[in-house]
Amino acid sequence: MVAEPSWVLVMHGQRVHPRGYHPLVDNLTDDKLREHCDTVRGVIANCVRAMPTHEAFIAKHCATAKAA
Repeated sequence: MVAEPSWVLVMHGQRVHPRGYHPLVDNLTDDKLREHCDTVRGVIANCVRAMPTHEAFIAKHCATAKAA
């Protein structure tokens, strides 16, 4: 099963973009929408904190042996 955010990225990568948004969003109060955005922002921040730096990732997964 593929999570919704993954599908969004797949579609975006294939240049398939939405023409609008789901009308149910109009039923959300500003506070609920703000709360949802804050939650998403927090999830992203947690993921970023857990990720290695670019240099650490390259060193671990892409490093080559140095020539003598």
